[in-house]
Amino acid sequence: MSSISKVTYKDAETMFHTCDMGNKGYLDREDYKTAVISLFGLMPTDSEIEEVFVVENEQKGEDGIFLKKEKFISVMIWRSGSALNCYNYERLIFDCLDPLQDGFVKFDDFEKTVQRYFPKVNTV
Repeated sequence: MSSISKVTYKDAETMFHTCDMGNKGYLDREDYKTAVISLFGLMPTDSEIEEVFVVENEQKGEDGIFLKKEKFISVMIWRSGSALNCYNYERLIFDCLDPLQDGFVKFDDFEKTVQRYFPKVNTV
């Protein structure tokens, strides 16, 4: 999934089984990183990993804390919705800066937008 799209239950379940090295029935931190990179194309931050793995119902396996399939699926579905919301916000800003809707923002477009909304700001 190279572009941002909504992750379905089936997508997340398939990725879980793909990244569950050794068919342990859970993902450790390294497996989780691999899954997130595969689904979203981005490495999860350390704080995100901590947030996902340090939860009320944390479970311990031989390798330390792990993530069961259902928790992984819910996190991936939530994360994809969050990414889509962020993308939509960025798209809205880009569209405001691209009045001709030609797919790119020229400096003139940027300058006109700044002058329109922030007339006291000097863009030169």
